[in-house]
Amino acid sequence: MTVRVRIHLGAIPRRLAEDPELVPRARQAAVRAAGPYVQRVLALNTPSGVSGNARQAVTFEEGPRPGEGFVGYAAPASTYIQFANDGTRPHTPPWQPVALWAIRKGLNPGKVWWGIRRHGTKAQKFVEKTALQVEAPIQKIMGDAVMEALTGGRNG
Repeated sequence: MTVRVRIHLGAIPRRLAEDPELVPRARQAAVRAAGPYVQRVLALNTPSGVSGNARQAVTFEEGPRPGEGFVGYAAPASTYIQFANDGTRPHTPPWQPVALWAIRKGLNPGKVWWGIRRHGTKAQKFVEKTALQVEAPIQKIMGDAVMEALTGGRNG
């Protein structure tokens, strides 16, 4: 479960077509410029979790990947976060984390625990929300980074 955003670079592909050796440098610049932004937005959209630490578990990794070139991935590094995003079917959850969360929210722990056993949990879809939220701003961030990589910081 990762946030994946496509890059729309407009006129930049013409410059890259003229010098294909610039493609890896341009892609790396775009990923490095956008990654921290996507990580920050995903962390803000991630529920805090039982311990309150789930937001700190959002990571960003970058590097070459076979068949994809240089890419970056922002992703929650906690199993809990995946279940919060996708929701769950009815199951018997562990009592202590559910009780701690319910008490912190001012809810009846027994009712919450039984509700999860009977109905599961509702999907929160914050990863998808993040992808939609960052799509427009990321185009400018990545485009600016690619132009700077291609021009060496010179305008034009």
